[in-house]
Amino acid sequence: MGIVDAKFAAEIVTNTGKVYKYDSIECMIRSLKELDIDRELVLVMDYEEPGTFIDARSAFFLISEEIQSPMGGNLSAFKSEKAISDLNKSGSSYDWKSIQDHLN
Repeated sequence: MGIVDAKFAAEIVTNTGKVYKYDSIECMIRSLKELDIDRELVLVMDYEEPGTFIDARSAFFLISEEIQSPMGGNLSAFKSEKAISDLNKSGSSYDWKSIQDHLN
């Protein structure tokens, strides 16, 4: 699948350098459960800076009906909680652990 909108892209990079690309963050998170791989990096695109990946483990996430993502999860990633607050959109915010729990 190609990346439709870079603001929502995500990647898993294995210890051997293989890259798994995703059109949406929620697809990547669900895939993490299914893939039996050694992950070096888990990356999400910074919604405010398309083209800039951030480490998913330190990112903050927003599910908001006001931000439509390609796969319908309305999930976006940000480098800080303040960035979500400054965006001034309704929705629920999560850290890495809580977004995984929410989606799985």
